[in-house]
Parts: sequence; structure tokens; C-alpha cells
Amino acid sequence: WYYNQLDAPMKYAYDKLLETNNGSKEVVVTIPESKINGLYDDCVGGNSAKLKNSFGKLINCLHLERPDMYCSSATYKSTSSGKMVKNVEITFVIDDENTAAKNAAINNVIKSIGATTGTPDEKITKIHDYLVNLLTYATTELNAEKSSGVTNNSIRSPYKALVGDHRVVCEGYAKSLKMACDYYDIPCVMVVGLANNGNGADGHMWNLVYVGNSWYTVDVTWDDPVGGSGNNLRHTYLLVGQNTKDDNRLTTAVSHNTSTTTRYGFSLPLPLAPNKYGGDDATINFST
Repeated sequence: WYYNQLDAPMKYAYDKLLETNNGSKEVVVTIPESKINGLYDDCVGGNSAKLKNSFGKLINCLHLERPDMYCSSATYKSTSSGKMVKNVEITFVIDDENTAAKNAAINNVIKSIGATTGTPDEKITKIHDYLVNLLTYATTELNAEKSSGVTNNSIRSPYKALVGDHRVVCEGYAKSLKMACDYYDIPCVMVVGLANNGNGADGHMWNLVYVGNSWYTVDVTWDDPVGGSGNNLRHTYLLVGQNTKDDNRLTTAVSHNTSTTTRYGFSLPLPLAPNKYGGDDATINFST
């Protein structure tokens, strides 16, 4: 979904990264002038705002589209002539855990969920319930990260979520659902935004899944409020629509604000379902 919204040079870099990545810590991709084709024509002092924006979309696309790549960061440098960017070199930094063996281990766990039969909503529910029971929110690790100021990529890793000790933050939950839905051919995208539980907004990640001609919100993290116990399994944020109200009487549109993803320059898949899958409302007919 997000890949299709990249411009031609960044699609080229994305494709080359996937082609050449072999478990190396760094992957360098050079975008030739023929691929740029005058697209970045606003250089001032060697800097192009158009290039910067396109590069930002590329990195966010990788994080949202390909959790199996473990791309933790990237930088770029370019050459220009006048206002025209001539070529761009991008260096992708890949986490050490990016190995075929580890991704195979993830697929083995996802395969064990067994969501091969049933309707799409039944498959999604089975995946959702499995993840809620398996995963635990990494509160201690997140607090340590905040105290140290050093980013802990592992608590955002689908490998740690599904194969490791299962302690991750919302990004790990969302990536796990994305990878499971991809495995079972269920259309799914990750969304970054501001979540509001009634006590203020904070950064968050969740998913949209496609069922019955509409896209529904699924937030596995918020359906696991105390971390990984089957006794606390709930479906409050499973296949909900934009007008669905939660326990705080907030609609999904308010509790899960998608402004961060759209600020990246991405559009979201449409239509976003207005109501919970299966319907929020009951119709009562009275005899006259």
C-alpha cells in the first residue's frame, strides 16, 4: 500500500534493497541520474526539499510495509548540478537479527496459529487472540529506554515478539499482526498516529485490515491491557469502525488519530468502516 505511493527513484531504492540484502549490517544503494530524471529540481546550496521528503517517505514505507527487513535507520547523500539532483546514494542500516533463519522461525510461529480456514473476520480474530495471549507489553524496557535516551530496537521487533521472550511495545504487536495477516493473505496495513485513552495523546502503532469491502481498525496492544494473560482477552479494539466507541466513550477516530501517517505524505486505504464489523447498532421495529 505505501510502496505504491513512493516516487520512481525511491521505488528503485526499495527494490534494490530487497534484491541485494543478504543479512549484511549495511546495504548501499545508488540511484542513477536516469532514474531521478529531473524529479528533484529544487536544490539550494546542494540541498533538495523534494529529495528530503521523498527519502523520508521511503524510510517510513520500509518501517510500515516490511517489518521483516529490520531496517533500523538510513542516511543519504547526493550530488547536484545547479538546481538538479544528479544521483543519490542511500545507506540502509539493518539490525543484526535480519537473517533468513530468524524470519523462517517467525513464519513457523505464525503457521502454528492455524488461521487457514474460516471467513476473513474469523481468521483475524484467531490471529488477534493468539497474539494477545502470547505477547506482553514491555513496560520495564520502555521505561529504561526513556531513562537512558537510547533507542531499544529489540522491543519493536517481530522476532522478539513471536520467537523471543514476547516482550514488546505497540510496534512489536502491530508488526506481528501485519506479518501474520500477510502470511494468511489478509490485506493489512500498519498505521502510526496519536492514541488517546482519555488521559491525553501519545505516539502509537496499530493496524487496518480489509474485510467485507471496508477497512477496519485492529489494536492488539490495547486489547492486551495488562499483558498477555488469556483471562484478560478482550475484543474492544477488534474490527472496529471510525464511529465505534470504546470503554472511555471515545470513538475510534478520536482514540486512534492517524495524523502521523498522513503527515508522512501517505494516504490511508479507503473506505474506513464507520461501524464495528457486524454492526454497532440494533434496529428495533415496533408494531403500530
